[in-house]
Amino acid sequence: MNKLCLIAFAAVLALSLGCSPAVPEQIQEDVPTEVSGAETQEPVVKPHPEGGVVVADARMYRGEVSGLAQTGDGLYTMTLTQAEGADFGFESLQAAIDGNTQLSFDAAELAEGDYLEAYYGGDSQPVTLIAANKLRPAEKCVYNGEFVGLRANNTGDLEGTMVIKEMDTDFTVRFSYGEDTQFYVTGGVEALQPGDKLNIYHQGVMIASEPPQGYALEVRMYE
Repeated sequence: MNKLCLIAFAAVLALSLGCSPAVPEQIQEDVPTEVSGAETQEPVVKPHPEGGVVVADARMYRGEVSGLAQTGDGLYTMTLTQAEGADFGFESLQAAIDGNTQLSFDAAELAEGDYLEAYYGGDSQPVTLIAANKLRPAEKCVYNGEFVGLRANNTGDLEGTMVIKEMDTDFTVRFSYGEDTQFYVTGGVEALQPGDKLNIYHQGVMIASEPPQGYALEVRMYE
């Protein structure tokens, strides 16, 4: 009887102290995670501004220089012709550079065939440029092609990658884009449909990957 009382007393004491039966600790094994269809991260090109002059609230035109002439008072006159597929309001722009034009280059180095980014005011031609930047040749920084689709991109500050096909072939290139990429397309990048013809102004450097890849700065509908 005394033995039974001692056993009962021990049980009550254990409950009053909050004790509970020991539960074996679970051991979680490391299980290999299978990844299907994983792709190796491709190199991407990010924009690195090279400096230049930007004029707010002014019209902008990019075009190739032709008919360059210099007058005795230091005035340069020229015709700027936009690249194929671009639409800056005029097929060509009659322009002049005078002593008040802000340039990111030496005016004496201006030559036929140079590709300029020009800022000006007004609609009537000829125009006197407010400012101008010399760019890479148009064939190196302007690309025309058909939109194929989008690919997700989780690298750094990139938002995604556009797959673009050459107009008359099946050859494709990829253009990454980020927050600084300007889409002059109604509805933005999400509104693009396969087969849409695009005019892409890009950084001008293409990674020699398969397929080649660059970084888009501006995207417009091909005109």
